Amino acid sequence: MTGTAPESSGGISNMGGRNNSDNVASKRNELESLQQALDKLSLPKDASMGGETDRFRACITECYTGATVWPRRRSSSERSISLKGRQRVVAYAALTRKQDFWVSEEAIPQQIELIGIHLDGLEKEQRAITTKLNRLKKEMEPIEKDISSLEKKLRKIYQRKKGAHARIFEQRKQRDEVNAHHHEYLSVLKNDRELAEQRDAAALEELSIS
Repeated sequence: MTGTAPESSGGISNMGGRNNSDNVASKRNELESLQQALDKLSLPKDASMGGETDRFRACITECYTGATVWPRRRSSSERSISLKGRQRVVAYAALTRKQDFWVSEEAIPQQIELIGIHLDGLEKEQRAITTKLNRLKKEMEPIEKDISSLEKKLRKIYQRKKGAHARIFEQRKQRDEVNAHHHEYLSVLKNDRELAEQRDAAALEELSIS
């Protein structure tokens, strides 16, 4: 009568809700990672690095997307990049190669779109689970009230039973005391009768004194 079964059912439902939330969070993290990768592959416009413009990063971006920048731009753009800038281009290319950025700029939005669709499905499922949990909670409210009422009644019955046992014990104790006095009285009468039959005056006098 403690309502353990409903709590167990609620625990399973809550576990399902937590798993769905974990899936949503995982997809969001994956979506953010892809968006960051897309930002790194995008052509920088307004940024600058150490006083140098971002033209060398633009060259790398075009190299990743299949363009051949250096053969086509051997005029002003190549001549404007200093030796230090070219070294930075090489270092940047090596770093991004290690970080596995060989993903086309067109493929990342497609992956983002697919993850977004999956994320929408997970969020829809999460809303459905939340709605179901709320409905189950509403259905559980009258049941929990009934359980609480029955528990109160059970406690009252237990208290009454405990009081009844205490009264029975006290009555038995009083009965035993009365029986003891009665047996003692019967024993005295028996002794008086025996002494009277024996006509033992001294013994009768001693018994009456005691």
